[in-house]
Amino acid sequence: MTALWSSPQRLGSILWWVTIIGGVGGASAALCAVAGYFVNDRIVVLQSLQTDRKIEDQKTLTANAIEEQKRLTAELKSVTDRANELATQAENAERGVSDTYDFNGAHRQNLGGGRTSVIAGEEMAVFQNILKLYNDKDWGALKEVCEAQIKKTPTWLTPYLFSGVADVNSNDLAKAEERLQFVVAHAGSDPAYADASRILEQIKTAPRNAKP
Repeated sequence: MTALWSSPQRLGSILWWVTIIGGVGGASAALCAVAGYFVNDRIVVLQSLQTDRKIEDQKTLTANAIEEQKRLTAELKSVTDRANELATQAENAERGVSDTYDFNGAHRQNLGGGRTSVIAGEEMAVFQNILKLYNDKDWGALKEVCEAQIKKTPTWLTPYLFSGVADVNSNDLAKAEERLQFVVAHAGSDPAYADASRILEQIKTAPRNAKP
């Protein structure tokens, strides 16, 4: 319907014919009617646009609220899982039970009651490969081997350490910080992982485009 008044030329042509047919008085009345119709039509269009905009704004707000709820739920789950993990670790420590890996990949288990089990599994062969790649300075392959091993044995800290070293030498300092901070947080006072703290401090004070 608004196409009839979509241009001044078309509106002028209509008014000219109205003037010819109905005279000046008729033209004035027709002009008022046409103008009123035109304004009302535009008001309806504007109201429709405003309604559509409100609907879109409400959809955006709803979507944002849903995403925020998902984020908070995920954070709560992460905190709960970590709390449960710490509680289990505390109980095991009280009973003298632990399940860890030595620096060289030996699987060490304290079973409680003074019993200890040390298993020389495939992790020790992986450790030898890690050392070879490190000595060869093959940072890409070192990173790949370490990340694959992290997925298999997430509690063995050595792959995290050498993955961080590979990241440093590839100038991916943000990822290096993440890996080395994990080592520092879980190694305690184990001297085998002292390099993690040293390298991490160098990263924090080094320019972003420089290697420690």
